[in-house]
Amino acid sequence: MINRISSLILVLFSLATVSFSFPGTLDPFFGTGGVSIFALQFAKMHGARVLATSSSDEKLARVRNLGAEETINYKKTPDWDKEVGGEE
Repeated sequence: MINRISSLILVLFSLATVSFSFPGTLDPFFGTGGVSIFALQFAKMHGARVLATSSSDEKLARVRNLGAEETINYKKTPDWDKEVGGEE
């Protein structure tokens, strides 16, 4: 129970101080575990667009159902950062 609470506090702190989940911002989330899912829901609640990465197409389908606008399988697209506007 303590680990879950600690994880939630970490997510809230990260989103509030680092990510700045505001309407229209694109927030990347790496992985599809419980903390990432909570962060995705929190970001969506604040109007952010969500990019989720995973090595599993099945998990990416699940996060799309939860509201992720963009998903990338990082094993199929190793240079995914360039695909979403990173440096070339």
